[in-house]
Amino acid sequence: FELTLSVPENAHSVASHGGIPPLVKLCGSGTPLAAACSAGTLRNLASHEHLRRPLAEQGSVEALVQLVLFGSSGMSGSFGAFGTSLAQENAIEALQNLASGRDGRLKMAIVRKGGIICLMKVLEKRDLSIQSRGSAIRALSNLATTSAAVAKEIVSAGYVAELAHLLET
Repeated sequence: FELTLSVPENAHSVASHGGIPPLVKLCGSGTPLAAACSAGTLRNLASHEHLRRPLAEQGSVEALVQLVLFGSSGMSGSFGAFGTSLAQENAIEALQNLASGRDGRLKMAIVRKGGIICLMKVLEKRDLSIQSRGSAIRALSNLATTSAAVAKEIVSAGYVAELAHLLET
């Protein structure tokens, strides 16, 4: 999946040849390794701004949120049991990439699909890597630029308290 990051033509090729739907499906129904590779590839694809909207239109936001919260069906357990898994770390970073652009409609889609709740759960998990929690902070910060209402929702969800806790530790 690294080739989709380092070679933009490869990322475009995956997207233009129907590669997104199978990747989305594997996030939710593959083995832990398949979910990790799929989420990593979606993360890499989402680093290319022109691919973010097609990713969202083809179900990646929902799949990534579900993967972060619950793992894939190939993983037994919930977020707490597998919060540090590579699949979920890749999914968090993919959501960060999706939220990083200027596309307000895409950011609102992330919010509507449970992105704020999902990313706040990441911040609340004390056993997650600082990298994963940092990705969640960046994603929430990017989502907050969508509108005053979204910023207020993020603050109401406890963002400031979680950020303060991270800074203290």
